[in-house]
Amino acid sequence: MSELEDLLGKDLFNAVRLKMGNLGLIIDNGMLIPKHRFDCINISLKEHKEKVITLSEKNEELKRENSELKKYKEKYISENDELLIYRELSEFKLKNITSVRSLININGLHGDELKAYVIKQVKKLKKTDSYLFYDENQKFILVPCGRIKKTEKK
Repeated sequence: MSELEDLLGKDLFNAVRLKMGNLGLIIDNGMLIPKHRFDCINISLKEHKEKVITLSEKNEELKRENSELKKYKEKYISENDELLIYRELSEFKLKNITSVRSLININGLHGDELKAYVIKQVKKLKKTDSYLFYDENQKFILVPCGRIKKTEKK
């Protein structure tokens, strides 16, 4: 207000002030701005700054959740690949499924490519390391645990 008072002089400034009342004016680049408008803009600016802070905090939280979900996704994919491998291996008559699994390197394959690759590797192992597999003509009898089942001679 002192700038306006300097421009108008004390007498004229007091006359303008009496005529206008207590509106409160701010001078900005030679233009008069009502004080209430300045206060509204200032309050709005503070609200926007608070909103930016809260949104940036939410953004950081979402980034952390996203990285956790990516880790979970990778874990889930790798677990499902292992399940797929064991499912394919169970189709063959293996003496020790874990030893055969350790001989198969999946080379980062997933899905159908992995399935085809496992089948190809098992067939190759069947030719080279036949001791890992049961004989094709051998028959199995499933018996509940703890009971002895006698087989009939023919």
